[in-house]
Amino acid sequence: MTSALVTGATGFVGSHLADLLLDRGWRVFCTVRRTSKLRWLDGKPVERIDADLRLPLELPEVDVVFHVAGVVRGETVEDYRRGNWLASKHMIEAARCRRFVHVSSIAAVGPGCVNEGSPCRPVSDYGRSKLEGEREVWKHRDRVPITILRPPVVYGARDEGLLEMYRALAGGLRPEVGRGKRISIVHVRDLVEGMLAAAEHEAAAGEIFCLANADTYGMAEMMEMILDAIGRRRALRLSIPDRVVRFLAGVAEDAGRFVGRVPMFNRDKAAEMTQPAWVCSAAKAERLLGWRARVPIREGLREMLEWYAREGLLTFDLRKAGC
Repeated sequence: MTSALVTGATGFVGSHLADLLLDRGWRVFCTVRRTSKLRWLDGKPVERIDADLRLPLELPEVDVVFHVAGVVRGETVEDYRRGNWLASKHMIEAARCRRFVHVSSIAAVGPGCVNEGSPCRPVSDYGRSKLEGEREVWKHRDRVPITILRPPVVYGARDEGLLEMYRALAGGLRPEVGRGKRISIVHVRDLVEGMLAAAEHEAAAGEIFCLANADTYGMAEMMEMILDAIGRRRALRLSIPDRVVRFLAGVAEDAGRFVGRVPMFNRDKAAEMTQPAWVCSAAKAERLLGWRARVPIREGLREMLEWYAREGLLTFDLRKAGC
């Protein structure tokens, strides 16, 4: 039986990966912290390993290590570095495997239209810490075959990243930050299939891949598709200039620090939100791995609506949208 160790399996992407591996008959180990919420692992035949990745650790020998865990919100630069660089350092140093799949982000490269060969110019503390993590792992490529993956925006059930947008649109408001912004996106089911391909395909060793839909989308286009899923014909357009976004992010961050909690919307996030494009090409993954995204964007966005409604995160009658 093929075995894998998954970090971040209590979270969004990692839990979907653990499900896929179990479905394919793998033996699955998952690192968990004492404070981890185990909702997505409860009742599943995974073997749990108590571990704080910010500390040196010992790991069992497995066929593949999938390092998915990371920090997406930090109060300080050091919070990001501990979660994205130091954790990666401890994982690669402790790994005993035939393949190490490291999940990074296009934030490590920076904005624009990028591919695996683009120079890395991250614009946020998050992106810089993800790049540090990549470079730390890469140092060990002569000892362990390494594959680095850089997904863009990931969406799907179990994620609340688009929740506020859905809530605003369901309430009749259509906030648009700046103008003409375009993004790449990938559904979590497609992403974890790509992660599995990276683990199993010999051509993936020693390579970096972006995993994204072939098509890119403007934010206005995304909101039109969400409105269609919701069943609303119209919403009040609220144009928010980039400079206002940056100002509001600073106010939110300072207020959060005052009460002892930095919000998800802060200066670091605003630096990413106000870029004109976060677009990447998955041509290399299709050429070398035979991977391409298959979940249609409208289907994926409708699935998110249904999940938000079932979880009580969005007060909405699914019958209104024909779900």
